[in-house]
Amino acid sequence: MGLKKVKEEILRKAEAEASLIIREGEKEVDEVMAETQKQISDEKKNSELRIKNLLENIEKKERASTQFEVKKRMFQKKKEFMDKIFEKTENKLTNLNDKERGDFLKKLLGKAKKEIDVKRIYTKKSDKRFFKGAETEEMEMKGGLIAETADRSVRIDYRFETMLEDIKEKNLPEIAKILFG
Repeated sequence: MGLKKVKEEILRKAEAEASLIIREGEKEVDEVMAETQKQISDEKKNSELRIKNLLENIEKKERASTQFEVKKRMFQKKKEFMDKIFEKTENKLTNLNDKERGDFLKKLLGKAKKEIDVKRIYTKKSDKRFFKGAETEEMEMKGGLIAETADRSVRIDYRFETMLEDIKEKNLPEIAKILFG
């Protein structure tokens, strides 16, 4: 065998080996590309799932926030409505005609006398006339009275504003149930 033939044989083997290496490299590149495509596809699915879950969570939070805001506004409106009712009731008490006012104040005094030995009555200036013969003192109030014992140790507070506040505190749930079901 001549040098030329040896050279050709070496070249042929080298080309065959190079071709095999290239095919194996291409196969490896295809496998890497397929694996990369699979990873990209999996990551895309995972990202889409995370985004979907995130959007659902945001939507739930937004819905809960909206419901809370609606409940808060409803509560505020109900409170305003009940405050107006108590305000109107207070105005009605404050603006009773003379006969009704006198009768009501006498009932309050009678109630106070059942609880304590009333010596002194505090009332607003315009209501002093309903307590003739009793020791009265002026006090700033919307109406009603405060009854006091001789030694000033016990007071019964029957001012309109105090009575309404007591009713409101003690009966608010019942009042709300009657008004709003």
